Amino acid sequence: MSMFHNQFVHWDLPTLVAALQPIINHECEELRFDGVPEHVLQSVVNFSSTPGGHAILDGFEALRIDFNRERLIVHWPTRWDAIPKTIFARLIHQGLFQPNRMHNGHTLFDVGDIDIAQTVRLLDGIKCPVFRIHPRQGLGGSNITNDPTFVIEVGFSSQRQQLHRNAARYICMSGGEINIASSLELDFFEFPDGSLVLMKAVWSNWRLQSEELVPGMDGRQPPVFRSIPYSANANGSSQYEGIIDATRYVAYEDERYQIFPHESEGPQEITFLYDDFLEFPENDNAVAARIPFRLIEEVIFQHSARGPQGWIYDPESEDYPVGYLGTD
Repeated sequence: MSMFHNQFVHWDLPTLVAALQPIINHECEELRFDGVPEHVLQSVVNFSSTPGGHAILDGFEALRIDFNRERLIVHWPTRWDAIPKTIFARLIHQGLFQPNRMHNGHTLFDVGDIDIAQTVRLLDGIKCPVFRIHPRQGLGGSNITNDPTFVIEVGFSSQRQQLHRNAARYICMSGGEINIASSLELDFFEFPDGSLVLMKAVWSNWRLQSEELVPGMDGRQPPVFRSIPYSANANGSSQYEGIIDATRYVAYEDERYQIFPHESEGPQEITFLYDDFLEFPENDNAVAARIPFRLIEEVIFQHSARGPQGWIYDPESEDYPVGYLGTD
């Protein structure tokens, strides 16, 4: 259930704290507020980390947040949001991604998690990805960069346009500081009894296509983010642009992989280079991570199971990976 508050409320710290109580008390899954000044939101974040604030806003740090032009959306993470964290945990376990490995003598990676205190500050607001990677710089990796270079979002085919828009917004409105924004799109068929079948899973990687100065702009205009009319890339997805301080950033879907069902021919894994995760790419073609399609499938099914009635995958089964997921 979603609840909405209009922009005519005079928002301050006590008012916003009170308005957040329904979601803190699990009376709803999402809240939307209009007209919230950024300094009020920041005061709530700061208040939540104090002993008194933590008692009133218990669980606030686990909420996902999207703040843009004084519109604030907060909601609880879903079980689907945990898929990327599990994917990378399994990659680490299998040695396909080594976040603590020294590379070129100085670089490590810090794998992030859902945490409102670690939201990504964009030039048009604030957003919390479901997963992110921060590069560590300096000998021993002691200096963690404030901003991630890689983020992931998860959504459904019915929300494809918003999922793509979210990914492109990370690229454009970070001024290109985020190298890659990945989106994992899930499509289910739901039977009348509530049981689900996974029909399709698609992984997309969004990157910066171009960065250029905009003639006639002096940099005093507020940041703008929008889709580019009548423009689509080779994959058929829309392109987006962000205009920040007279500079135009264009993001596009650079790669698209059909994870499920996938054909035996063609790619069987997604490969990321160290340069994809570095704050300052070094023209290094060394591979940092390999994500097999089969591993992504297994994790999706794992997070879709619902106890004894849920889907239990058997990699040795002749029917694998048919995706009966049980009741949602």
